[in-house]
Amino acid sequence: MIRKLVFALALVLVAAPPPFGPAVRTQDLPNVTVNISYHKAAGRVMVNGVPMHRFAAGAAAEGSSDPSDFVDTGQWMRNGDNEIVVEGHAAAADGFIEVTMVTDVVLPRLAEGRVEGEGAVAATVPIAGLPEWEFLTSAPWTGDPADVLGAVAALHAAIAAKDFATYDAAGKAMEDDRSQVWGPIPEEMRTQMHDFLATAELRTLPEGLAATSHYDGRLWVVSTPDGSPPIFVPDPADPSHGLETGQYWICSDGRWLVAR
Repeated sequence: MIRKLVFALALVLVAAPPPFGPAVRTQDLPNVTVNISYHKAAGRVMVNGVPMHRFAAGAAAEGSSDPSDFVDTGQWMRNGDNEIVVEGHAAAADGFIEVTMVTDVVLPRLAEGRVEGEGAVAATVPIAGLPEWEFLTSAPWTGDPADVLGAVAALHAAIAAKDFATYDAAGKAMEDDRSQVWGPIPEEMRTQMHDFLATAELRTLPEGLAATSHYDGRLWVVSTPDGSPPIFVPDPADPSHGLETGQYWICSDGRWLVAR
């Protein structure tokens, strides 16, 4: 099962404990956890219209249970009402998606439901006590969406060139947001991320990238046609998993920065 871990400078999906130190505990934030179990189905989780998690699976291997994802939404929510939606579709007649949304206290359940065929499970959740994330307070970008695609290409080129100064600078908004909750990133963790990027093989930037605007142009989301992040650096131990980045952007003082 994929375990979601928050690293210092990127949101990374890995299949085993990472070489970058322990995962950060998201329980410290006001939070809603979305529990998803699925069989021969695919879908995504959205918070206030922003796609922040995707999932897909065929039939489970014989003797194995269906996959389950436990998705924390605290880093994506704002103070006030938040709409959390799990939408998806079955890929076969016996496919399904089961969803439960809970607070950190587990009870009461905020929402639960089952999708067979195509559909969604949704809840509107009031939240207080969150920081003002930079994607909520940055200046809107109302110019050409191609600008953010250029930022993706520049970040990809920096990773390919092992230009870690540019890589770190691009992640400043994400780092600033997380430091509000968890404090400064340990330099040892930053060094471990650089060491990983120095030796791992970066995948080619995909074709067909699209950019969508959220929060009145404050947050831009760049995705491949299947909803994946545009930049992927495989883990040498398991190339099906690794660093995914370059999907969520803000424009701050004329510079594009990775927001998550």
